[in-house]
Amino acid sequence: MRTAAGEGLEERQNRTMRSLSRRVFPETETVPDDASASIEVTRAQRRRQAVVTEAAALRRARAECAARAGAGRGRRDRQGGEGNLERRREWLTCAAPRA
Repeated sequence: MRTAAGEGLEERQNRTMRSLSRRVFPETETVPDDASASIEVTRAQRRRQAVVTEAAALRRARAECAARAGAGRGRRDRQGGEGNLERRREWLTCAAPRA
């Protein structure tokens, strides 16, 4: 059976724990309504930046591929039958993905 003194001790301990908890984990202020809008704006900016980066990478890769294909043309003509295999390899590695 609990005594009156025992209940007082538990209540004091609970109050102390709650106050410590509030100090360590303060309640956050209410989030303003426009905060979610700013998150969406940030996400949209990141998506646009990703699209721009991807487009630049594709342009760069296509330019490198075109440079490799252009540099190997004279050599391919001199190789005879191996040229077809070489062209197929370049096509497989440099071809743009089909939609």
